[in-house]
Amino acid sequence: MVKLNNNKTGNLFLKYLKNREFDNLETILSEDVVFQALLPSKNPFREANNNSDTVGYFKSWFGDADKFKMKKSQSKHLQGKRHFISYHVDLHDEDGWQKVLQTIYCNIEDGIITSLALNCSGYLPLGKD
Repeated sequence: MVKLNNNKTGNLFLKYLKNREFDNLETILSEDVVFQALLPSKNPFREANNNSDTVGYFKSWFGDADKFKMKKSQSKHLQGKRHFISYHVDLHDEDGWQKVLQTIYCNIEDGIITSLALNCSGYLPLGKD
């Protein structure tokens, strides 16, 4: 495995997500990554304790969209191993055009993401059909 610096890892996360390169996304997560997400739904909490299940959530949210555009994104080192990642995507699927905004606080150690705490806006209709 190539050792990455922590700032590059945050940018790679965004690149892999933008291109929906889920296999590559998995490579920058530790095998035992701790994933926690808060979503606006009846069952708002999602958790995973490995890279495969964590990437599975991103696949389930974004993998089936026939159009997917990352509109804005940011990766910022905060302090120590803590990073902030945010993005706004527009996607199109059987429900039409929708906007999704997600923010992540994560720990990155030696170029590998070891934990992610994600907050999601949910799917917000855009009405572009």
